[in-house]
Amino acid sequence: MKKYFLLFLLSTLLFPQCHSAQSVDAELFYLKREPKIKIENPPLLILLHGLGSNENDLFGLVQHLPDSFLILSLRATRTIKDGSYCWYDLQWVNGEPVGNKAEQVESRDILIRYLENLHKKHKFDKKRLYLGGFSQGAVMSLAVALKSPELLKGIFLLSGKIPEAADLLSSNKVYYDRLKIFMVHGTEDKVLSIEGARFLKSFLEKNRFEVEYHEFNMPHTINRETLNALNLWLQIH
Repeated sequence: MKKYFLLFLLSTLLFPQCHSAQSVDAELFYLKREPKIKIENPPLLILLHGLGSNENDLFGLVQHLPDSFLILSLRATRTIKDGSYCWYDLQWVNGEPVGNKAEQVESRDILIRYLENLHKKHKFDKKRLYLGGFSQGAVMSLAVALKSPELLKGIFLLSGKIPEAADLLSSNKVYYDRLKIFMVHGTEDKVLSIEGARFLKSFLEKNRFEVEYHEFNMPHTINRETLNALNLWLQIH
């Protein structure tokens, strides 16, 4: 488990520059795990990695997720270098990482288009589509959910923050109170602060989302407690 829990010391380094994104119609690269329990239309879980990583990262955790799920682990839309990708550029502002809003929106729209067309390539239960990720992947998951909540049953946010594009809310807010959200953040996180996570929780609740929120004594990473709680949440919802 140790290699899985070290989920990206890159996040604590200087943020590398992202290069141009794929087009909205481009096919995203992914790794796939078929459900271990044969179901005609299984629930689908999509994983989004953090800054500087790739689709292999969170795919290493699939053995700890429910056997009934079809799981896709996506590669981000923008390239840093070979084997290293991101969803948008970051820069430090007053000691806090701030995302490039235009690039965040661009990647968000690519993901939304991807979700809208998933049924053409994969057989799954459209009423049980989940999206989630770690760090920058968590930010992107929420950005998608805020804009197109009708596409999703739920999202999970591991060590994330409020998106810079959070002001671009959906016109279909009626779906907000139907969407389930799972959040975990480390009280010792030095990359994205626990205060930011608590602010995000408040923001989501004010917008009528149902939030299950956990704080664990950990830095910017994923630990066993996180996986256990996430596994249970996925099985219940």
